[in-house]
Amino acid sequence: MDKPDFWGFTIQGHDHIDNIGVDNSTKDLHPCVAVVDEAHGKLEVGQCFLPKLATGPYWVYYYSEVEGYAAVGGGIPKESFDGGCRTGTGHVGSGLWIFTRSQQRDSVLVQKARGLLSGLGFDLSALADVVQTGCPS
Repeated sequence: MDKPDFWGFTIQGHDHIDNIGVDNSTKDLHPCVAVVDEAHGKLEVGQCFLPKLATGPYWVYYYSEVEGYAAVGGGIPKESFDGGCRTGTGHVGSGLWIFTRSQQRDSVLVQKARGLLSGLGFDLSALADVVQTGCPS
């Protein structure tokens, strides 16, 4: 954004999701982001029309501009599972994702990110592979 909005958000994202539910619908979301601690990759993400009090943590655990990947999750891991720790199990303050810049799966980068997350003690059993064949370009 050119300047912070009324609630103090400085970034507006765009999430496009295909093949949702039994009717294979699509959804476009436009969440807003406030940078909490840039040096440590800590963000707060939420609906643009709601105050930052209604946001959730979105932390960048690992990121490489050169290699084109990021490992991101819902804040500090605080729940213990057999395979390690997770950030949570609800909608806010939970989740773990590996993003790559390439639309096609790069197994080498995914495995690298998985190894880094495993080294931090994350439970990787919650990660699900996303089928990306047939995605629009």
